[in-house]
Order: sequence, then structure tokens, then C-alpha cells
Amino acid sequence: MVGRLPAAVVPKTLELERRMLEEDVEKKRTLPMDDVRSILSFCRFIEASLRGGECLPIVVPADHLEFYRETLERLIQNNVLSADARTYFDRGFSKYTLKLKTG
Repeated sequence: MVGRLPAAVVPKTLELERRMLEEDVEKKRTLPMDDVRSILSFCRFIEASLRGGECLPIVVPADHLEFYRETLERLIQNNVLSADARTYFDRGFSKYTLKLKTG
């Protein structure tokens, strides 16, 4: 959904998403926790970036990282975030891949 929204409304949408996810966690109605942590981290990163700050480092699923980077670039290109956010993102976000057990 976020990928189809105008860049100007993405931060507010992510703030609402963060609030809903935090409530879901509190009431124990959640997605898989890895997804929740990842989404909440990105929402918090965007909020911090709007204020000119950084967030704690986070490791997220590879497919999330790709989407987050695309969203970040769109927000920078549309002057919603400063280019400094890219540096903070590169410093704070990294990906992991799941290793499946075989045999």
C-alpha cells in the first residue's frame, strides 16, 4: 500500500501503521514478530529522520530492506526527507536471510 501512496503522505501513513502495530503487540494480535519488529523499526526510522535524527541499528528481512530502500529514495526525491536520511539508513539497516534446515 505505501508504495502506491504519494510521497507526502507516507510519513503520516507509517505513523498510523506504527500505532496500530504497537496496539496489536500490546493486545497480542500480531503478525510474525520478525515482521512486526522490522515494520516498526522502519516506521520509527522515518519518524526520526523527519526530526533529523537516527535510529538504533536493525537487521531486517532482505525483501523488507529492498522495499524500505525504495520507499526512502522516493521520500528523498520528493523532498519529504533530506538526503542525510540515506546515510542514516545505510548505517542503521542491514538484511538477513533465513537459512532453512535440510535433511
